[in-house]
Amino acid sequence: MAANIGGTSCDYVRGDVTPLRERVETWVVPGLDSVGAMLLGQNEGQAAVVATKLNTVGACTTWIQTLEAMIGTVVTIENDLGENNAACLITGLGVPEKTAAYQPGTSKTLKVEMEVRFVILVTA
Repeated sequence: MAANIGGTSCDYVRGDVTPLRERVETWVVPGLDSVGAMLLGQNEGQAAVVATKLNTVGACTTWIQTLEAMIGTVVTIENDLGENNAACLITGLGVPEKTAAYQPGTSKTLKVEMEVRFVILVTA
């Protein structure tokens, strides 16, 4: 299993990338008892994962820039469990959280975590 976003390697990708789920819309009409509800099909596609990279400062900076360049594109996202979805439109990124991460015997000195927001598209 190789966690990745659009082919860009990540050390970890935590979150659900499973297909669309049924969406239900509810409403209340003033003056009437009860609540209205309507099934709107499988279009509850907004989701997010947290991607993590452990590497040198330079490599992590490049990784962040690569993910930023994916905003507005359709990519495949594969999480830590090997679950993937090939129809993910990247809609935005969170603020990169950088932490010093010294690992003896390696050149890895930085840990970056970043939320990746996306919409799962319907594929026919």
